[in-house]
Amino acid sequence: MRSRLFNYWFEGYNEKDKYEILSSNVVDAEGTPTYVSVIFRKDNPDAEIIKDEFTQTTLLLSTKPE
Repeated sequence: MRSRLFNYWFEGYNEKDKYEILSSNVVDAEGTPTYVSVIFRKDNPDAEIIKDEFTQTTLLLSTKPE
């Protein structure tokens, strides 16, 4: 439900075309899902780093520890 409300808010924002949003559902070791997102300006000079770090972090958090 939170993800739907969050996306509804973002889609209604007047200047959303200036921003990029990355979202994921991270499931922990107990199977509990957590909705996570990051919003950043598209012209951010570190945009590629942000995308890579977000992807790596969500994958790491979704991986069961050994």
